[in-house]
Amino acid sequence: MPLFWRYLLKNYFQVFFLCVGGFIAVLMVTRVQEIVHLISLNPKWGNILLFILCQIPYILPIAMPISGLIAAILLLNRLSHTHELTAFRTSGISVKTLATPLLMAAFVLSVINFVVVTELTPRCRHYSHHLIQNAAMINPLFLIKKSKMLKLQDSYVDMKMTHLGKEAREIILAVKNESNDRLSLMTAKKFEVNDNLMKGKYVTIISHLASEEDLYDHLIIENQETMTTSASALSSLMQKRTEKIGIEYLPMKTLLQTFSDQNVKPKTVKRALFELCRRIFFPVITFAFTLLGFSLGMQIGRERKKKGIYLAILLSSLTFICSIAAKSFQLAPYKMIFFYTLPIPLLFFISYASQRKILGGVE
Repeated sequence: MPLFWRYLLKNYFQVFFLCVGGFIAVLMVTRVQEIVHLISLNPKWGNILLFILCQIPYILPIAMPISGLIAAILLLNRLSHTHELTAFRTSGISVKTLATPLLMAAFVLSVINFVVVTELTPRCRHYSHHLIQNAAMINPLFLIKKSKMLKLQDSYVDMKMTHLGKEAREIILAVKNESNDRLSLMTAKKFEVNDNLMKGKYVTIISHLASEEDLYDHLIIENQETMTTSASALSSLMQKRTEKIGIEYLPMKTLLQTFSDQNVKPKTVKRALFELCRRIFFPVITFAFTLLGFSLGMQIGRERKKKGIYLAILLSSLTFICSIAAKSFQLAPYKMIFFYTLPIPLLFFISYASQRKILGGVE
């Protein structure tokens, strides 16, 4: 590897990894709610650490293109201001030769980003969901509060949750029994979950007793000052047995199989097409942003101008606005593809035009 290749790549990756680390730290704040949610369900530090690590692939597809843009534009700005770019060119090293190691690095980063988006992110998304589901299995109070997660849909729940979901007071739970078309009622002053045990105080249960007489209902009323049951066993009984997996959870091979499956609904095919375009979009802009930063970062004048930085900010903002617009039209394939492809030719054209101006001596 030539010496100036090592010099350029070293400076490029120093800024790149610094930016990626900063974006991960900042964007991790958007995942605080999910992390706190897991802590409230199961405060085991091993599972919490795994859950936090699984959030990083969510951030990398966005952080890598922006970091590549910042690293390239800062590197070329520094080379221009310290006249190293002029020294390279006067020694016979052309701009295309200077761009070669950075574009090769950008291509490698694009491939890595593609693997992250297509394989790592769906698996981490599924594993994160699995961690939350397993944590919920040992906390039936969470399942009671989230009545949509119960097998019994016709239910009413009212309680006051305290202590990060480990304790509930003034519980009222009414459930419809489909077998006899009657209601069952349970009230309690307090429920708490500790060490896989669910303890209740002042619990009252009113249920229906089957009878051949239709004149009146036979009721069973049970009062208990204290009660104890296994939290995980109760959660397993209450939780749904079936679970739907969204398109975003599928790895690339399974995602592609949805287009050839005749039993898949048209709406699902449209969502799969959107997910496929999204997974291609982020690796492509990883390469395009580095090329854009290289082109807009070069300066040949004595004065330090920020026009290239402002243009880079404008184009990167337009790119992510288009990605958000494409997400809004995920059920309209033509509009979605239009918004995903719109910024890419623009990025390459402006990069090419900027390099032509610099090579022609025009700034």
